[in-house]
Amino acid sequence: MSAFYALIPAAGVGSRMAADVPKQYLEIAGKQVLRHVLDAFASTPAIAGTFIAVSADDAAIDAMLGAVTYKFLSTLHVLRCGGVTRRDTVRNALSAMRK
Repeated sequence: MSAFYALIPAAGVGSRMAADVPKQYLEIAGKQVLRHVLDAFASTPAIAGTFIAVSADDAAIDAMLGAVTYKFLSTLHVLRCGGVTRRDTVRNALSAMRK
């Protein structure tokens, strides 16, 4: 079986939504949107590692990850390299993943 790596760009601020928090931290069905995404990846055995790209000053990611007990936390990597656009965030993250 091949091993795959997931990249989750989560550096947005949700400006188009005009919400109090970035959309990745909004709650749907009792969980933050980003938790729903992580749960999906955690249940996929082919994923060997997950990278989350956030903005440099994102403190919410630390609080969210501190409250979870994923067995794959050791393969979860937070990249504080968010860019101005999603494209910039993905490019920065891919560059950081290569290091």
